[in-house]
Amino acid sequence: MNAARVLNSIVLCGRRLTISAPDATAEPANLLIIHDGQNLDAWRAVETVAALTASGAIAPTLIAAIDHTGERRIREFGYGAAGYARFVARDVVPYVRGRYAVRRDRMGTWLCGSSMGGLVTLQTAALHTDLFGKLFVLSPSVWWNRRAILRAIRRPGMLGGLFSRSSGLRADADIWLSIGLKEGDTAIADARRLRDTILDMRLGDASRLRYFEDPDGEHSESSWARQLERALANDPSAG
Repeated sequence: MNAARVLNSIVLCGRRLTISAPDATAEPANLLIIHDGQNLDAWRAVETVAALTASGAIAPTLIAAIDHTGERRIREFGYGAAGYARFVARDVVPYVRGRYAVRRDRMGTWLCGSSMGGLVTLQTAALHTDLFGKLFVLSPSVWWNRRAILRAIRRPGMLGGLFSRSSGLRADADIWLSIGLKEGDTAIADARRLRDTILDMRLGDASRLRYFEDPDGEHSESSWARQLERALANDPSAG
């Protein structure tokens, strides 16, 4: 399977977008959008996807990594999540789809983020349920805004339709959720509460949620690099 990569970096709406695309393939590639693209090298994401593609563990996958640094990051990943989600849905996805041979279905369009990026991954998918079918949520900042994400998941319509019974939970949305056991008792408890809350809103269907506690995991780029590799390699639907 072809694992060669072509890298390209552009500025889209004032933000750097780094594209790592596989060479031409017979079928359209999966689209993996990663928040905090400035950490792409630290995550070893390009190398991981290339290696897993070469081994046949996953189908060819294009990475679109969005840079996000500074004070604006916290604002946009938190209270400004709706605006950031619109940028991802209305600018990033159409740009990539218009220029590269990627899948256009939900299950071939993935989101990934860590910490506050993990939180905005959930919020973006919840606000655009027709667009994203697979979520990689690493060490999410459940603590933000007095754990508002837990209340939002339980309150129909507050974050769109992804978790809402009344508006229709997308049962085919795959979620990978991970936390490091060296991140502290509060972070671990928060991740478990998030897991349980999602399972509760899914009426007990655990088949689409994968939860992993990394024994050596810290709140760090190196830990998220390891967790992303595990998430992709152990996800039977990533092909």
